[in-house]
Amino acid sequence: MSQPAESIFTIKSVIINALLTGVVFLFFTYVLRPFVPDERPVIVWLGSGYIAACLSGVFFLAANMFTAVIKDQRRRASQSRE
Repeated sequence: MSQPAESIFTIKSVIINALLTGVVFLFFTYVLRPFVPDERPVIVWLGSGYIAACLSGVFFLAANMFTAVIKDQRRRASQSRE
């Protein structure tokens, strides 16, 4: 029988990706302010935050998938050496 497969996703990698996503959210919120068509500052911040939430969600999924691919490639490379 083969050994049980290691989990590709660990708590540590998900927390790191969540922290990176928070930084990306703050960056997108700040950068997207000029593209909200309103004069009131509260609405501009809310609009840019709403847009940044969608983009940050995509970033979070992409970061987790990138992490999974890298870990799987490393696992396969170490198995082929054995």
